[in-house]
Amino acid sequence: MSAAEAVAAVLRDNLHGLEIDERCTRIAAFNVALTAWKVGGYQPSTTLHLACSGLAPNTREADWLAIAGDNEKLRNGMERLYRLFQQAAMLGSLINPRADERDLLEAGFHELQPLLEKALAQETQDDTAHEMAVTAHGLAKAAEVLAGQFTLVATNVPYLGRGKQDEVIKGYEGTSRGDTERFDRGFWELHAIDSRTWSPLLNSPLSEGHFNGREWIILWEEGRGPLAASEGARIRGKGAWGRTSVFVSRSQDATCTLSNGEIHAQNGAALVPNRPEDLLAIWTFCASADFRLAIQRLSSKIIVPSGVMTAVPFDLAHWQKVAAEKYPHGLPRPYSSDPTQWLFNGHTAGADQPLQVAVARLLCYRWPRQTGSEFPDCPALGPYGLEPHADSDGIVCLPPINREPPAAVRLRALVADAFGADWTAGTERELLAATGAKQTSLEDWLRDAFFEQHCKLFHNRPFVWHIWDGRKDGFHALVNYHRLDNANLQKLAYSYLGDWIRQQDADAKADKPGAAERLGAARALEQELIAILEGEPPYDLFIRWKPLSEQPLGWPPDLNDGVRLNIRPFMQARDLGKKGAGILRAKPNIKWDKDRGTEPQRDKSDYPWFWHAEEPPLACPGGPDFTGSRWNDVHLTLARKRAARKNGD
Repeated sequence: MSAAEAVAAVLRDNLHGLEIDERCTRIAAFNVALTAWKVGGYQPSTTLHLACSGLAPNTREADWLAIAGDNEKLRNGMERLYRLFQQAAMLGSLINPRADERDLLEAGFHELQPLLEKALAQETQDDTAHEMAVTAHGLAKAAEVLAGQFTLVATNVPYLGRGKQDEVIKGYEGTSRGDTERFDRGFWELHAIDSRTWSPLLNSPLSEGHFNGREWIILWEEGRGPLAASEGARIRGKGAWGRTSVFVSRSQDATCTLSNGEIHAQNGAALVPNRPEDLLAIWTFCASADFRLAIQRLSSKIIVPSGVMTAVPFDLAHWQKVAAEKYPHGLPRPYSSDPTQWLFNGHTAGADQPLQVAVARLLCYRWPRQTGSEFPDCPALGPYGLEPHADSDGIVCLPPINREPPAAVRLRALVADAFGADWTAGTERELLAATGAKQTSLEDWLRDAFFEQHCKLFHNRPFVWHIWDGRKDGFHALVNYHRLDNANLQKLAYSYLGDWIRQQDADAKADKPGAAERLGAARALEQELIAILEGEPPYDLFIRWKPLSEQPLGWPPDLNDGVRLNIRPFMQARDLGKKGAGILRAKPNIKWDKDRGTEPQRDKSDYPWFWHAEEPPLACPGGPDFTGSRWNDVHLTLARKRAARKNGD
């Protein structure tokens, strides 16, 4: 081709453009044409595939359709243009003509062009009609470009401040904490939720349901703590706080749940209805396959932009009708039978995992509503009869120790009491089968399967720990982590384990089979527990966001620091059973790798670990330059910690 032919071919076949502002569209057309003339010479009949995607048919639909006259195909096409571009000024290139396949009787966008040109060529005294025809011609061109598929799309995404966004497009994006390991917790990681410190956090639901995504809480501290002041956090979505809405995951499967106005995470968007009475219809639509398909048509990104949520075509009248049929009595009241949701009532019977709930109740754990927490339409709950079964110190041994019955006997009594008249001889087998475990007795299930299932259920942040000496016939204790303070860890080591050691010592002296081996394993466990109490590396606790002078000495865990950091000494103790599990019966999937993100500038004397480019050595002196790297597998000697405390005083 000659230069002129090549330029003409590019403009005809390759180059397409959209601009949301009409004036900018004209400027773009001039610049493209001028550039083409510079390369290929002046061409008076240059064809440009440029259009404005921000024009809207600012007229009544009846007047708009009148342009088509009696041409039914043109009339159908004009109707579709009217519907697509009603909110063009706000949606622009988010409009997707391919999201809604229509009848073949309807004119395609490329077919509308000659029909509209013919209408424009007709002489008319009606300036309004002529102006509408011109607008329609432009919209048809924009729709044609929007419906196309391209090898390369280049875009200059405009930034508009949140305060200047139009109400119609406000998808309330959630809060990004910048440091989730510091500011997020599973609610079960704490003994109770102090509302002055922790707030419920609505997270992207893992599955569809009216009240899912309620596993986590956030260290909000009523907006007066380090999260609100954090440089790395982006506190968003406040306009949805306290307002009922539909919370939609920003993943491609677009799972959704109902929100009662909780703080919500950035991995979802809260769709707040302008009119509360429309919530039922919006929920019904968002929970349907139609909504997910529409999202996938509008965006192929793994993380769907929040604005896409409100760009989905929504037929309110249709979904009101569907909602009325599906929910004749309105939406259900907040409820969950899932023990990983803070709405759960704590009852064993009726729970999704009754045996897990029963073990937790035996260990004296109570769910948030049982410890005074209230949620919208979910009041706090009082006692319900199983309190006598709860162990006061949160330590229950599997064998009979310290004049206490074995754990399985106590658990069986609790479950039978919980089920009442529904308890039969076969109920235990049914409950065990429902866990998916191969064990057929509570004794075997507690020893071999409970803890691994517990870790999986509670997202590898277990609050009941199974501590053992590495032998199936040896010492096993279930402990409520919330009650495992220094005094109770001493009680576990010296009273419970001590009693077991005395039994095995006596049996060994009597030459009972296996007693000597059990005695040796128990004494090995005793040494590990004593080392944790003392707290020298690698049995030490380390909390990266606390200064050196506030690092824990020995074993005084702060529950607010979370299971991930507080369980470390037990997992880094000498392996007595499974590799990497330390003195735990199974290995939770917990790592202390470097967390994502970086810290703002910190003083080296207070935070030397943030001054290391590589994982800090035991001395942790701090490097020459501040890196802000969020190291977690840091170990500090007691002498170093005590010296820092003394200097701080």
